[in-house]
Amino acid sequence: MNKTNNIAQCDWKECSNLIKFSCSVCKDVQYCSKECQKLDWNTPINPHKKICKSLKLKKEAYERKLIEELRQNYMTELSNYSDQNLVGRLVRPTLESIISDIDIFLEKEII
Repeated sequence: MNKTNNIAQCDWKECSNLIKFSCSVCKDVQYCSKECQKLDWNTPINPHKKICKSLKLKKEAYERKLIEELRQNYMTELSNYSDQNLVGRLVRPTLESIISDIDIFLEKEII
């Protein structure tokens, strides 16, 4: 996203209009119109089509890493609670359920 005076502008290098939508694949690059998106996709120098998929894959890898770190944090938190006291008996099932949901998500999603 190009920014001038904190105003989000179209990423097509020859345009300075305000953005209206993002690329539907990478969601990283933003445009003011479909026309600018098409021009940027096939521009002779640094066309968006050459980097679009790699931007998407990089973003997905980053998101997966964040989700895995979140899972690890819940595992650490789970180890802090014992079934031997009331708080542990109340908290552990919730944490176990969250961890299970994350595991299911990570198995289903190839992000």
